Amino acid sequence: MSVHNDVANILGKLQALARERRSDDPLLETFFGRYYREVVDNDADDRRLDDAYAAGVAHLHLGRIREPGTTLVEVLSPEVERDGWETDSSILMFVTDDVPFLVDTVRMVLDRYGLGIHLLVHPMLGVERDSDNRATAIGPGVGKVEAWTQIELDRCPPDIRRAVENDVRAAIENVQHVVEDFGPMRERLLALAGDDPLLAWMGDQHFVFLGSASYTRDGSDLVLQEGSQLGEYRSGGMLDPTVIDPPVSQSDGRLVVARTDAVANIHRAVRMTSLAIRPSGSNEEHRFVGLLGSAAYRQSVFAIPVIGERAEAVIEIVGVSVESHTGRAVRNVVETLPRDVVFEIGTYELAEIVNEIVGLQERRIVRVFDVSEPVGPWTTVLVYVPRSRFTAALPDAVAALVKEFYGGDVRDLATLLGTSSLARISMTVRADVVDDPDQLAQAIDAASTTWEEQARESLIDVLGEIEGQRVFAVVQGSVPAGYQARVRPSIAVGDLVHVAALLAPQTGDELAPQVLTSFGHYFDAAEGRWRFRVFLCNRAATIAELVPILEHLGLPALDEYPSEFESGDDRVFLYDLGVDVGDSTID
Repeated sequence: MSVHNDVANILGKLQALARERRSDDPLLETFFGRYYREVVDNDADDRRLDDAYAAGVAHLHLGRIREPGTTLVEVLSPEVERDGWETDSSILMFVTDDVPFLVDTVRMVLDRYGLGIHLLVHPMLGVERDSDNRATAIGPGVGKVEAWTQIELDRCPPDIRRAVENDVRAAIENVQHVVEDFGPMRERLLALAGDDPLLAWMGDQHFVFLGSASYTRDGSDLVLQEGSQLGEYRSGGMLDPTVIDPPVSQSDGRLVVARTDAVANIHRAVRMTSLAIRPSGSNEEHRFVGLLGSAAYRQSVFAIPVIGERAEAVIEIVGVSVESHTGRAVRNVVETLPRDVVFEIGTYELAEIVNEIVGLQERRIVRVFDVSEPVGPWTTVLVYVPRSRFTAALPDAVAALVKEFYGGDVRDLATLLGTSSLARISMTVRADVVDDPDQLAQAIDAASTTWEEQARESLIDVLGEIEGQRVFAVVQGSVPAGYQARVRPSIAVGDLVHVAALLAPQTGDELAPQVLTSFGHYFDAAEGRWRFRVFLCNRAATIAELVPILEHLGLPALDEYPSEFESGDDRVFLYDLGVDVGDSTID
């Protein structure tokens, strides 16, 4: 891998410092030649040279002596008086054997503590060690490859530092157990592949094995086969499999695929998928937990054994030609549904959901579907909203509404923005399905509808489809935020009609208006309190100009709210004044 010029410059300076300050330790100079090589230029520029040097010295000190198979972890919060150097952050360092999923797994630990990451240094170093496990040489092609990882994170107090050290050490050891047992777990699964073609597919790089155990059925009980625990089950770092995994007896088949109640501690912080298998003619049950691999999500549903046949059956049940527009829509919905849902539910339930979703295509409405998982207390919630309403903040807002509506914890939040006019937000919630998800849809509809969309609907309600759409097309994008915050869309119809008349006068007007006024009384306003509005096209006024006119009419001004509507090069200035009409009768 080539080194950026800025990084190479810094590496040279660090090596020079090592020669100058630690001439008796040639390994340090070699170490600095490799340690920061993969840091990007921006990160290299942002760090003081002395801090980078001190952190590297501390890391080499930590990992200089290490027994094979062990993990060394330390979290530093350096202070000048105590350590001779200081940073605003804490620094997590670890040295361990190189295995997959290390950084992702450690990041999950830090996320649980709410600690932000400011810098990641993660070189894979070839390290030669002597009989005392002391590092004697570092470089490419030297010794065994080790992971030397430094993570600069939010500064944390001593008690949190110790807790993070312990949890990171345990997490890495857990990863090592899983990696060591990955082969045996896969072999165990493939030995059972004759019972279901899906198992061979899972074993072909479509399933990330995290744990496995075998049981013997004794009546209604499952008895653990001693020595059968592999992966996370071996370390005792997971719940009892009989608690988090579904029994095969709950299914008519010999294989149950379901998501568990437990969240993975490795790779991705999502609920794990469980495979529960009862071989034909046997009283054994075998359990595997893990995650669907990335290849499982990339591959077409229709190409997956068993699941593909279910998907084809869905198209037949819906009763459409695969070559028709609707048939292609059905196929697309099946392909893009959350993959776990397609794996878990039956053919007829899947067909019913797909048929309803296809019926939504191109309709600008909000719809909620909830799908009870076959095992356990979890429900998958699918929320469809018009794509035009989708914002970065909407998924979290929808998740909050789902949590409130179902009264359970929400996990696995995901979004899908395809070519359709609808966007999908999906999640799982620890609760049963509800009787009327339409109420939730109405709440999401209100939360996801912009002020302008509500104004458009109000214009159409009052003026009719054609005129309402025309007025909206003129004023769209011109309404200032302050006006939107103050005036309800249903109340704004009259104002928007006046603004549109000034911005785009109707064809045939002999003289385009430059000034319009309105005089009205809100239904919920106090007796005698009316609103007088002045609309000026491309000309601003001052309150000092308007108030004397009102006073001359016997209408003392009580308050005023100016707004500026902007459309291209044109401006409409609205002056909304509250007036007191007293006991006067106004027709």
